[in-house]
Amino acid sequence: MTKKDLKRKRTADSNKENVPEEEVLPAKRMSDDPSPKKVKWINRQRVLVFSTRGISYRHRHLMDDLKTLMPHHRVESKMERTKNLQVVNEMCEMKNCNKTILFEGRRKKDLYMWFSNIPTGPCAKFLVENIYTMGELKMTEDGGLAEIGPRFVLNPIKIFAESFGGEVLWDNPNYISPSKFRSTLKKKAAGKYINKVEQKMAQKVNKPEESYSLNPMDEIFKGDPLEKAIELQQKEVEEVHTGDIKKKKLNKTIKKRLGRKIKSANSKKKAKN
Repeated sequence: MTKKDLKRKRTADSNKENVPEEEVLPAKRMSDDPSPKKVKWINRQRVLVFSTRGISYRHRHLMDDLKTLMPHHRVESKMERTKNLQVVNEMCEMKNCNKTILFEGRRKKDLYMWFSNIPTGPCAKFLVENIYTMGELKMTEDGGLAEIGPRFVLNPIKIFAESFGGEVLWDNPNYISPSKFRSTLKKKAAGKYINKVEQKMAQKVNKPEESYSLNPMDEIFKGDPLEKAIELQQKEVEEVHTGDIKKKKLNKTIKKRLGRKIKSANSKKKAKN
């Protein structure tokens, strides 16, 4: 046999030795024999759940409700809003966590939730809407199904390639920020108020002072006719008297004006002579 054939035999024998032998289970097992122990599965995932400063009490209750559902979570104090979100990666490494859920509050009205895989990513940002905490809900059991957690809606905003940064993998084109949505509602309400004011002004301008003219003779037949006749006669006398007074005043003013013109004309003639 040549040297090459000897080498092949040796390698074949070594490979046979390395192959693990299959365990052959016994055909019968006695009841006294102990059953093989199952290997206990251990959750190696550790999630850091915390928030930034400025969240409201309802947002804090929601965060506490989620913590009760996750026994593998880790706790951290509130983070300052002035800090960069990249600091969260370092905080997770210090707490030996490979996942994180960050609650970010703005104006004590809006709540944003970040889900990130530490440290490589990806990362997703959501707007939390329609929040109902465990304390607000009355837990009932219908048909064997029991509600064990809070209710809320996650509106996706963006998905990033890295943890709290990097390239934007997906952006929601239909997303409208809550502040912008509130401003549009205010503008609509202001427009309704302006229209109401304009309608009132137009109504005042177009409204006539008298709806229709009254005939004074119609009031004769109301009450005692003799008294009405006397009142009408007195009014006519007063009108005539006031008319005479006005005529006298006009005549006086006209005479004064004529006298002034005559005096001015005579003075001019004397000056010429």
